[in-house]
Amino acid sequence: MCIRDRVGLLRNLFLFEFLSDQEIMRVMRIVYQQQRPAGDRIIEEGTEGREIFIVVHGSVQVSVNGERLTSIGVGGHFGELALIDHQARSATVTATEDVVLLTIDHQDFYGLVRSEHGLASKLLWSFLKNVAARVRDLSGEVGALRRT
Repeated sequence: MCIRDRVGLLRNLFLFEFLSDQEIMRVMRIVYQQQRPAGDRIIEEGTEGREIFIVVHGSVQVSVNGERLTSIGVGGHFGELALIDHQARSATVTATEDVVLLTIDHQDFYGLVRSEHGLASKLLWSFLKNVAARVRDLSGEVGALRRT
């Protein structure tokens, strides 16, 4: 995958929505690519998380306690909470076909936000905006369950 394609993919990811192309290029220094074969477990529920994953090619399946929750395809992401803390993974993610992933490790992310304060504020604001939306969605789901 060429640099232009990576920048385009990152541009569409929630975490980088407020970044300029120049800032995304600085982020690219900490983005790594990996390939995983179909059937490979990418993350295991209950293990410590260290990185976020972005699907470049292929798809993955997310399951909890062996029960399938969802699939994530090209442009989707998972594991983003690992950028903030080292809690156990809440789900297992398995490649449903050969998959190409971009990853950002917690330590690299932390180093970037410590050294680039303007970039850090944009990244952390994006992260906070995403978490707020998830909390809002979950609150709505809990409210709907209580009404039934």
